[in-house]
Amino acid sequence: MIDIFSETLEQPMPFVFEDIDSPAKQEKADAFARLSPFSRGRADLKKWLVDPEQGLYFLNLSGGGPDSPYYLVLADADGTALLQARGLQSVSGPYRPKSVDVVWDIDSITIAAHARGQEEHLLARLREALDAYGSFGNPEVTRSVRANLPAPIVR
Repeated sequence: MIDIFSETLEQPMPFVFEDIDSPAKQEKADAFARLSPFSRGRADLKKWLVDPEQGLYFLNLSGGGPDSPYYLVLADADGTALLQARGLQSVSGPYRPKSVDVVWDIDSITIAAHARGQEEHLLARLREALDAYGSFGNPEVTRSVRANLPAPIVR
C-alpha cells in the first residue's frame, strides 16, 4: 500500500469543479458513464473535476455509502479511461468549513495498457484529484485528505 497524506488547503490544485450544464457536456458525461461497471446509460452527474490545461477529467461514477465503494476514473478529453480505481471514503470531524478529515481506502487501481509507463504520473494526478474532490465532493469543508493506494495493475 502507498500511504499518501496531504493538507488540501495548503496546495494549489490544477483540478477545478465544472458543472455539467450543457447538452455537449452531458453527452461527454454519458460517454464517461459507460466506463463504469455500474452504468445504466445516462450519467447521473452534476459536476466533474477537470484539469483544463491537460484535458484530464476526474469522475466519481458511483458509490457514496459506508459499504458502497466509489468507482473513480481519470479520463482524457476523448473519454478514454487512463486510470480506474475502486474504494471507500470515510470522513471524521464536524461538517463545517475546513473541519473534515477524509481517508480514501482504495482497494484497486487499474491503469490502461496504452498509458503504460505513466503509472507514477497518473497516481500523482489521482492524489491531486482526490484532494480537490475533498469530502464527498465538497472541498470547502475539507481540512485534509489521506489516500491509501495499492500498487496499480496495468492492463
